Amino acid sequence: MDRFLKFSCWLPVYFVARLLGINKSSLFPSKMYVMIATGELPTIRIGRAVRVSSSALGKWVEEREQQ
Repeated sequence: MDRFLKFSCWLPVYFVARLLGINKSSLFPSKMYVMIATGELPTIRIGRAVRVSSSALGKWVEEREQQ
């Protein structure tokens, strides 16, 4: 995942789900959207689109790895 986090960019939710290995075909609402709704995953809204900062995602993953 580090190769995606060399620079900060805004990633769509489906891409983040793939990086984290979260199955798209899980029951709706998917785990990703639950994480977003509860504020567990840092996101930004751009209009109706929800995006995740690659640098924030990297920090989020590192925090989870240390737990």
